[in-house]
Amino acid sequence: MNKKLTKKFAPGHATCAGCGIPTIVRNVLNATDDPVVVINATGCLEVTSTLHPYTAWKVPYIHNAFENAGATASGVETAYRILKERKN
Repeated sequence: MNKKLTKKFAPGHATCAGCGIPTIVRNVLNATDDPVVVINATGCLEVTSTLHPYTAWKVPYIHNAFENAGATASGVETAYRILKERKN
């Protein structure tokens, strides 16, 4: 297995046997450049990957309600752009 795949989403989640979600998540994260922030609305992925006090996420992760995930993503992107400008 490619080690890069497990650096962003680790094993130990509680998805059902045979579920395709972990494979999809690893492939999507593997295709992203750093830095990356995951914004996830409530659903199977959220409840199976963030069982308190454990998490499978090895990147910044924000859990949202369905109706505000897009707004949160927009805020994270804006904050990133501002911080990037300040750094330069």
